This record gives sequence, structure tokens and C-alpha cells, in this order.
Amino acid sequence: MKSESISTISSSGHRKRKSVKRKKTGYRILNTIPHYQVDNANSNSKAVTRARKFISEQGIVPSAVIEVFGKKKTDKFFWSKAGLYSLEHVAANYAGFPELNEHVRQYNEMLNTK
Repeated sequence: MKSESISTISSSGHRKRKSVKRKKTGYRILNTIPHYQVDNANSNSKAVTRARKFISEQGIVPSAVIEVFGKKKTDKFFWSKAGLYSLEHVAANYAGFPELNEHVRQYNEMLNTK
């Protein structure tokens, strides 16, 4: 049996799900940073490869969201100082990305002024 960290397994032995509210908050925070779109429909390369190529060609600086449109689906990535991550992962774990701290602070201020 593969050992798992305590934080990812509940007492009943099932994986804990990330809070839906936390993911929604993460997506709201990510909507405040620059977004770029790139078409990959006519290419044989993978979405992540196309995103990396687009980043280097355009000279995009972190933090940014890259949306790669394919023939059947759209892949979304977060370009950070540490590399390229799935947008879903970043939305659920935004606290682990220091470059988002300012955006989190602004988001919290916006909520407090309502």
C-alpha cells in the first residue's frame, strides 16, 4: 500500500476534497492578473508545450494566465516565477504562490469594503 500524507487522507481513509468555496476564491483572484490566449488547434504539439513556446516568443513575465485553445478543449495554465502550473491547481492552492499575495490582499480589501 502506498503511504500518503496525513493532510490528504481523512480519518475514514478517503481523500479530502478541496473546498469549492476556496477554488472559487482562487479563480476570482486569478481573474485579476493578465490573461493571454493562444491557438493550438492546427498544431500537433501538446498544450503545455505550446504554452511554453508562446511564453518565450512573447516574452511574457510572471504572473499570467495562458489559455491554450485546442480542437476539442481549452487548457489553462498559470505562469509563475517557479514555472507553469495548471490553473485548477493554482486556484485551489493560491496561498502557496507568493506572487499572488498582493492580489489576495487586494481581493480581501475589496470584500471588506462591501
